[in-house]
Amino acid sequence: MLTYNKRSTSFRKFLYISPFMILLFIFAYYPLYGWVYAFFDYTPPIPLSKSPFVGLQWFRSLVENEVKVDQLLQVIKNTFGMSGLTLLFSWLPMVFAIFLTEIKAVRFRKFIQTVTTLPNFISWVLVYSLAFSMFSSEGVINGMLRQLGLTDAPILFLQSSEHVWITMWMWTTWKALGWSAILYIAAIMGIDDSLYEAAHVDGATRMQVIRHVVLPSMLPTYFVLLMLQIASFLNNGLEQYFVFQNAFNKDSIQVLDLYVYNLAMGGGSYSVSVAISMLKSLISVVLLFSVNGLSKMLRGGEHRMSEHAAEPALEPVRQSRVDQKTRYKLSATDKFISVVIYTLFSLFALICVYPFYSIIINTISANDISARGDVVFFPKHIHFQNYIDVFKIPGLGHAALVSLGRTVIGTSLTVGASAFLGFMFSQEDMWARKFWYRFTVITMFFSAGIIPWYLTMRSLHLTNNFLAYILPTVVAPFFIILVKTFVESTPKELQQAASIDGAGTMTIFFRIMLPICKPILATVAIFAAVDQWNSFQDTLLLVTDSNLYSLQFILYNYINQASSLSTMVNLQNAGSTAMSSLSTKQTTTSIRMTVTIIVVAPILLIYPIFQRFFVKGIMIGAVKG
Repeated sequence: MLTYNKRSTSFRKFLYISPFMILLFIFAYYPLYGWVYAFFDYTPPIPLSKSPFVGLQWFRSLVENEVKVDQLLQVIKNTFGMSGLTLLFSWLPMVFAIFLTEIKAVRFRKFIQTVTTLPNFISWVLVYSLAFSMFSSEGVINGMLRQLGLTDAPILFLQSSEHVWITMWMWTTWKALGWSAILYIAAIMGIDDSLYEAAHVDGATRMQVIRHVVLPSMLPTYFVLLMLQIASFLNNGLEQYFVFQNAFNKDSIQVLDLYVYNLAMGGGSYSVSVAISMLKSLISVVLLFSVNGLSKMLRGGEHRMSEHAAEPALEPVRQSRVDQKTRYKLSATDKFISVVIYTLFSLFALICVYPFYSIIINTISANDISARGDVVFFPKHIHFQNYIDVFKIPGLGHAALVSLGRTVIGTSLTVGASAFLGFMFSQEDMWARKFWYRFTVITMFFSAGIIPWYLTMRSLHLTNNFLAYILPTVVAPFFIILVKTFVESTPKELQQAASIDGAGTMTIFFRIMLPICKPILATVAIFAAVDQWNSFQDTLLLVTDSNLYSLQFILYNYINQASSLSTMVNLQNAGSTAMSSLSTKQTTTSIRMTVTIIVVAPILLIYPIFQRFFVKGIMIGAVKG
């Protein structure tokens, strides 16, 4: 009887999570059915059932059709080139973290960490808008070069096909470097203090401590992240390359995800796109399992290394003992290193924050001066007419409501689901717990592909549907891992005592664990809200109804339509006192920059307040996990 009750309780716990598993299956696994389009000659709007079956024709065309072969080779070259650069410089976040923790001035260190992680929380559309404002022919950089007399004609930074790989790597690094370093900072925080004390006793210099204590302790984290990057080698993403794509750099910027999007959505070749997506996903799975196998092979060796590396590593240090009273004094070399560290971090912080500052001062400066790129350091002839005029553009206010609605509703559902699933996956007696947890987590590394996902969403009637913004994001594996890790770090005695007192699973969750999990849930809420607010790809793929456009999508359209929008606003203002001066007459530059500030303002206002919560949340997951 007791065994029956245990089995009943175990299966009942699974039933609690079954609705979420069904939702995950629909939006993560069911799109795999979209691969069937690769075996048909599908042309919308003809349904798949009436499309002719062609077998492996589209797969053969990838190696037999000379035009497609040439295109695909260039796309693969681009994909390998950009992913290769990412792997080549994968050590940068680790070095960034090491030297950031070497900064002894606490306030300066916190300032650097706050400023350098900010770009991670803006969308790629906003990154492109900042890049356009800085590097377009009328941008700040060209204006600065003209003022210095270094050039007469503008340099076409964004319209050039030269060095596209390096340019995109630099934008990716600018956006992600500070954030990527957080996991390494967490690893440094986990180093045993006794290792530092032993190094100081043995007279180790700063660089010797880094080399023999810090670096060996961080290598396991580095190799895990490196292997994950290798597993995602073909998954460059769509958004960043889509927004930076133009007629001049198209051949050099097209990676696999962008290529299949252009083939299907631009050229109507859905079947070929699905065939490429299918091959890409299968290769990614092979890479994932290969890397996982390699990780298991190396894990034993790494474990032994971590146990014994510290002591032998200190042997060279012991040869240079110094008096214990002077071990904390900085040598001339250490002082020079400190100057270099402070200088480099200050420069990078300036690079991170200046684009935001520049775009703000340009929106409140005279528009005719701003259009020439002459506003560089301080605003000129301050006015706020741009913020009044920009709301005269139809659709902006409604798009803001759409983004606000999806952010509030989507965040609430994602936080609730993450809290519950994170708690349930920590219950060791839940039926098939390990299987369902892996069933959830593997979706972080594997997907059907952009076009199969789009075709599946269309078959579910989720195009031009507000639910398309909400339902696919409810079950978020990364957030579930964060909550599960947090729950497992709490004393098990709390749940055991409640269970002895007769509390059921739901009672324990709502009355005991939910209040305890508030810190990590605040982290998840911020992450989920930022993701919803910044989301662009779902609108790009699924929405053609202007009433459902998100603010990010509107911004992208406004960036590309700024000329016509400025004309429209100026016509609306015709005859008004606002038009009495060229300083308030709308230009393409003023429209782009003002809309950008409106979209990014919530992030800039909220980020400094809540930054410590999500940094702590990531560190909890990194250290405990």
